[in-house]
Amino acid sequence: MQDMALWIVAIGGALGGIAVLRAAWAQATRLPVLTVAGWGLLAVSTLAGGALGGAWGVAAAWMAAMAVALVAMAHAAATAPRSARASAPTRKAGIAPPGEPLHLGRRALTFLIAVPLALASSIAFAIGLRAALVLAGAGEANANAVGLFAVPLAWGILACVVLMRERRGAQIATLSLYALAIVVGFVPGT
Repeated sequence: MQDMALWIVAIGGALGGIAVLRAAWAQATRLPVLTVAGWGLLAVSTLAGGALGGAWGVAAAWMAAMAVALVAMAHAAATAPRSARASAPTRKAGIAPPGEPLHLGRRALTFLIAVPLALASSIAFAIGLRAALVLAGAGEANANAVGLFAVPLAWGILACVVLMRERRGAQIATLSLYALAIVVGFVPGT
């Protein structure tokens, strides 16, 4: 009986959360109360799914949420008028006045630091994390899974942190500090 109640909360919260978010986002003006309520329902759904079946319960709840979101998006796409086109924004951000240099080299370097170098640092971090877990007594399979899951999370976080740094030296130092975790990977037995 308790499992059935958890399933109802998990699936109902997922369905309700997506419905409330869709309603909130369909308003002409944003309603923060509805947005918070929708995300709150999704959080409750996640917790109920986790209490019910761990990762499998969370996955089941979120599969329901994704199915409802897919239906809502398909309905919105099918019912949108063909002639309705969003107008281009009137403000232009970051556009240099005519004749000003574009600083393409600086922009390309920012891209290289924030994307491939941040990815390399994230992989180094994940290798170090995996090795630390093995040293702490975790099983190989669990340590590998955590390492694989850590790469995209670490990459996203690191890219944001690097882009918030204004000086190149601070950006490189952040990448280097993050990548130092790979040192743990060189410990024998990992």
